[in-house]
Amino acid sequence: MTKAKQIPKSKKTKSQTKDSSFTFSLNNTTQDILFLVILTIILIILLKPLVLDGLSPEGSDSIANRGAKHQISEYKNETGETALWNPYVFSGMPIYHILGPETFSADTLINLLAKFVNSIFLYYLLAAVGMYTLLRYLKMSPLISFIATLIFILMPHYKSLYLEGHFAKFRAIMFVPWVFLSFLYFLDKRTLFTAALFALAFGCQIRTQHYQIIFYTGLLILVTRFYPLLQDLLQRKFRRFSLSSLYLIMAVFLSLLMAAQPLFLAREYLPYSKRGKTSIDLSTSQAQPNMTSSDGVTMEYVDHPPLLRRHVQRKI
Repeated sequence: MTKAKQIPKSKKTKSQTKDSSFTFSLNNTTQDILFLVILTIILIILLKPLVLDGLSPEGSDSIANRGAKHQISEYKNETGETALWNPYVFSGMPIYHILGPETFSADTLINLLAKFVNSIFLYYLLAAVGMYTLLRYLKMSPLISFIATLIFILMPHYKSLYLEGHFAKFRAIMFVPWVFLSFLYFLDKRTLFTAALFALAFGCQIRTQHYQIIFYTGLLILVTRFYPLLQDLLQRKFRRFSLSSLYLIMAVFLSLLMAAQPLFLAREYLPYSKRGKTSIDLSTSQAQPNMTSSDGVTMEYVDHPPLLRRHVQRKI
């Protein structure tokens, strides 16, 4: 019997041993720079009226806000002082609780750059860099990170926000990738420095004063990334759990201090606002039949919807 002729194994080249998926010949660092430049160019093209032409959105809320602030803007131009009361809205109301934060932070740099470049473009760029960095930190390839970032920044909802004048919500959403990235980095390192980075990112988002998006961001972190902390407790790593919890509490506390000016002032004004306690106590009104119109909202105002409904029904 003759030995079967052994087929020699083919020698694979170095390039053949690599992943067969699509890759660029450029290294990852070069690809990262290239994709970030492409994202910037795309944003400049899409936001050309804002970035190059110097135009601004003319949504209903933008125009209304401009009209409401007209008198206090004139006051600041004449005196150089910031008004704390707006006489145009509801026959006068305080505005100190919605003024921008005065303490210096990372978002202060964006406000300074906004004197030369449109702020909407700057926040779009901030979100693009943040999302791309987050995906690369999660071990995504440069190409996948670029595509996912493009999908994130091109969501039509963002355009509707800044066109209609919902700038606070727009800015808060643009900070979400940075808050999530900094929290992931903190979970991996568990150091004071990473806790400070999380405090910086979360504090900047709180300073946007859009508490709905801030609440959603907190829920996102709690639901998706609280388990590593809980796992330390289940595995009886009490020292690691205690130290991490302490750093996290300090970071959240520092975030609140960064936004103390708008945050605590808004809390002070909340009971007197539309979103505070605005219900009418009928029992109190009936117990005081001698109330005049100067004492507050009259009962005719409470009865107006039924009267209006009966009036419409008679017309029909």
